[in-house]
Amino acid sequence: MLSSWVLHLLASVLFYWALRQPMNGLVSLAGLLVVALLPGYGLAVLGLVWAGVRWGPGLSGDLLSEFRDHVAPQLDQKRTAIADLPLVDHLQVQPLIDLLDSPDLEIRKAVLEAMARRRGRRLIECIQRALNDPKPEIYQLAVAKLAQIQEDHSQQLAQARDRYGRDRGREAAFGLARAYQDYLDSGLLEPALEPLYLEQLAEVYAEIVNDVTAGLQRGQILLRLGRPQQARQQYQAVLQLDAQCAEARLGLVEVCYAERDWGGLRAELPQLNSLAAKLPPEIRTHLEWLCR
Repeated sequence: MLSSWVLHLLASVLFYWALRQPMNGLVSLAGLLVVALLPGYGLAVLGLVWAGVRWGPGLSGDLLSEFRDHVAPQLDQKRTAIADLPLVDHLQVQPLIDLLDSPDLEIRKAVLEAMARRRGRRLIECIQRALNDPKPEIYQLAVAKLAQIQEDHSQQLAQARDRYGRDRGREAAFGLARAYQDYLDSGLLEPALEPLYLEQLAEVYAEIVNDVTAGLQRGQILLRLGRPQQARQQYQAVLQLDAQCAEARLGLVEVCYAERDWGGLRAELPQLNSLAAKLPPEIRTHLEWLCR
């Protein structure tokens, strides 16, 4: 009697484990036959095992189920705009990146689909890395997703240009600027083409006159293009519109650093420090250290 119960218990544990594993068809069938054919309590044990599978806690080995149950619903609930990744919490992004190295083909395909929906420089770089995947299904999916994202950006730029061509107003100009910025932030552009698009973006901001936001953005672009003197003039123009603009003062500090103008830097720091309350906490910390 005792040996029969031990045998049933061992068979039940093996059967329960088999049901929780991927690619478990033959193993599960074998376990089912073993438990069902044992004398005495086979059907009762099968009922308990089924209840454990139905309501018991899942094992961590089935990564595809975990992805579908926990990660994918979150991605569907919060679809972000193109290149909106800098606003996404690190913990929502890093699990996707880690799962791209999974040995499970279905997991990698699901991750690529999710990355293509979320977008942003880091995730697009991961899709580009998938072009080297030895599995042809992953390579083909990565090519298709990159082409789709590229097409979306092209359409976004074309629509924004068309609208700006018909309406030279402030709202249309900012819409075109956002389309350029999204494309620049996406990671799809070849490095050699980035200066060209930065030039075009700077021209759009230059046409938005008497606007602090546009002036600040153009100053940052000029710095990225390696034109600190023009950036200095741009930030000074912003200060004429708003003498208390902390971002413009911070831009002048960056210009002084880019030009290795240490005398100008010492002159700008006290003025920036007087506006420290308007700056983000991390910048205030650096500023306190610099002004000691």
